[in-house]
Amino acid sequence: MIRTAAVLVAAGLAVGVWAQPAPPWGASPFALTAEAVAVREAEAEVRLAFAVPARHVLYAERLRVSAPGAGDSVAALRLPEPEVKPDPAEPGSETRVYARPFESLWRFRFSDPRRAYLRVAYQGCDEAMCFMPEERLFRLDVSAGRLVEAAEAEPAPPPEQAPAAEGGWRSGLRLTSGGGYMGAEAFLAFLDQAEGRVPEGPAAGSGLGGFLRDPVAFFRAHGLWVTLLLVLFGGVLLNLTPCVLPMIPVNLAIIGAGAGDRRQGFARGGAYGAGMVLVYGGTGWLILRSGLFFGALQAAPGFNLAMALVFGVLALALFDVLVIDFARWGGGGAGGVARR
Repeated sequence: MIRTAAVLVAAGLAVGVWAQPAPPWGASPFALTAEAVAVREAEAEVRLAFAVPARHVLYAERLRVSAPGAGDSVAALRLPEPEVKPDPAEPGSETRVYARPFESLWRFRFSDPRRAYLRVAYQGCDEAMCFMPEERLFRLDVSAGRLVEAAEAEPAPPPEQAPAAEGGWRSGLRLTSGGGYMGAEAFLAFLDQAEGRVPEGPAAGSGLGGFLRDPVAFFRAHGLWVTLLLVLFGGVLLNLTPCVLPMIPVNLAIIGAGAGDRRQGFARGGAYGAGMVLVYGGTGWLILRSGLFFGALQAAPGFNLAMALVFGVLALALFDVLVIDFARWGGGGAGGVARR
């Protein structure tokens, strides 16, 4: 008995659900028919017919006919006058609506017959609910003289660019680089040098400043071994800072991306890793071979005071109280620490 009652209740619920009207997100009750009446070279007359069911309204202010193409336009030739009726969405107010089926005639002018698109947007309600706004897109087939519904408009091709001149955009381009903090005079001299108004000074390729400004010129002036020793010395100093550790995977990714194939990338990454192991391993080996030297050094008051002064100067530089630029020492400029 209980099983029979449960089956009857389930069947009644299924019939009730089946008998319910379509939800507001279901199929639209408003049917739209688009027809090309007359098609000419760059112009067409389009008839839009809307089917409005009984006890439904189509908002006149939500009816929009447009042409998405550049240079295209749409103008109404014949559009029925809407009625003024109570707004089903806002009780107590009136709005202009179409309450019965109607037809409209539009003049559609297009610039490209291959991409002549017409967009129609509208929204309507019934006595109980409003439907979602709708948008239909039609493509005018000029050769066949008819409108075909399209999913989306075909993008226009990019404008043709004029052929590049001899040498391209790099023709006459001169690249000048500089590094480190520059004062007013140094910056003006750098601008003059970039514009070619003054020749490079004799010390441009010497010292640490010359290496930072132009490593290639420094290499040509001092040879491989001096440049290599300077690079290794700077790398050791960088590896002693904790900020370089998060850059290890980034550097490996850059090295791998610049390799021609997987084998070359593995070889370059292996060389980079071997260099890191050599630096850190060599530093650790030196500390172990020194015995208690580093422990005694760290316990000395003078050493701790000197380290405190170094960190104090770095803190002032962090807050922009001091400007520390070691490149100025190599370029023949003023001191490397300047007050602001």
